[in-house]
Amino acid sequence: MSIYLTDQVQITSITRDANFRNETLGTPFLSDAYVEEDDKITYGSDGQPIKPARKIVLPYATSIQEGDRIKIIKKNGFSVIDKDRQVKSMSQIGAFGGSHLEVLS
Repeated sequence: MSIYLTDQVQITSITRDANFRNETLGTPFLSDAYVEEDDKITYGSDGQPIKPARKIVLPYATSIQEGDRIKIIKKNGFSVIDKDRQVKSMSQIGAFGGSHLEVLS
């Protein structure tokens, strides 16, 4: 399985205390990625728009965990302005040397 990592993201790790009351932000670092965004906007039963899903594929060795913050820096080689979003879930795709992490934010 071959995925071309044409985009770049900034990942900020978050450390929480035992009571989950205090957060400490780590040093942000950059990682190559592939970003797939769903431009289709759906609406909930109350008529409010639901934010489209966004999948980010990262190299498997990337140090990231649920709750960290992720922000797109470059998309298709162009700089973009994006806000930090929290990592909701992660799953491994592929196998062995060709595996990647798929991150939902």
